[in-house]
Amino acid sequence: MQTGIQKLCAAVMTVLMIITALSGPIAAAAAQPEEEDVAAGFVTVTVRKEDIEKKGAAGEGGAIQAALDLAKDNATDAQPYKIVVEPGEYTVGEDSLLVYSNTWLSLDGVTIRRSAADSTMLRFGKEDGYSTGVTGYAYRNITIEPC
Repeated sequence: MQTGIQKLCAAVMTVLMIITALSGPIAAAAAQPEEEDVAAGFVTVTVRKEDIEKKGAAGEGGAIQAALDLAKDNATDAQPYKIVVEPGEYTVGEDSLLVYSNTWLSLDGVTIRRSAADSTMLRFGKEDGYSTGVTGYAYRNITIEPC
């Protein structure tokens, strides 16, 4: 027979499992490919202004970075990813936006400002250095518009 505390703990655990199950798909929905553009030779992912305002732009969990990471994990030479950021003014803090191969970053009507004076706003790849064997020349097929 369960005591009152055991019943309360079981109820709390059930609520936490439900919250966890619901929060996973919602968080991932911000950076999903829009399949209608696959026939055009690339996959388009639109980053919505409200997602950037809610989650931030860069860093872990940032809306723009989530889309760039989706491109990193899925884009190929034959099917690059086009990341379209909705027009607006956004701030990048200490974390840089990391762009990888086969990515087209469309920033039409977008202003990105840096809040930390000693940070880089945009980088090609996360690992860059002689100790990792990866240098800036390892990344290819990157387009940033408008230029």
